[in-house]
Amino acid sequence: MVELLIGVEIHKLFIYDGRVNDAYDPTVESPLEQAVHDALAGLGMHGLNILKTRLGYVECIGARASKLQALSAILARNTWSAEHLMAIGDGYNDVEMIRAARVRVAVGNAVSEARRNADLVVATNDQNGVAEALDRVFGGRSHALERDR
Repeated sequence: MVELLIGVEIHKLFIYDGRVNDAYDPTVESPLEQAVHDALAGLGMHGLNILKTRLGYVECIGARASKLQALSAILARNTWSAEHLMAIGDGYNDVEMIRAARVRVAVGNAVSEARRNADLVVATNDQNGVAEALDRVFGGRSHALERDR
């Protein structure tokens, strides 16, 4: 079945592990993630990024499509440099973006590769890690913005 994908221009493809349910622990890869990742990578499909998610699925996107590519386009359009970039992430698809940013942040539930590439690790996304990162980087000014509304 997977062989049918060879030669097809893929924009985004998800392959889910049907055993994932409400009891699934997202801190652990699903049993099939590594096997599916390795099988797809072994097909030699060029121009395709194959990413494990730790959420029970494997994500396949075109090699030219990434969060960093999108941010780079925004920076270029506005003539901003990466010196102005703060990246906050948790997944394998965030690692490239985190590496490129001046301020590199991983939330507490991030995959180990994202955490290793971050200068700052904050609370999990469910525990307001993004707000914590903004407060720590901008010195609590985000609270002042909230009060001014």
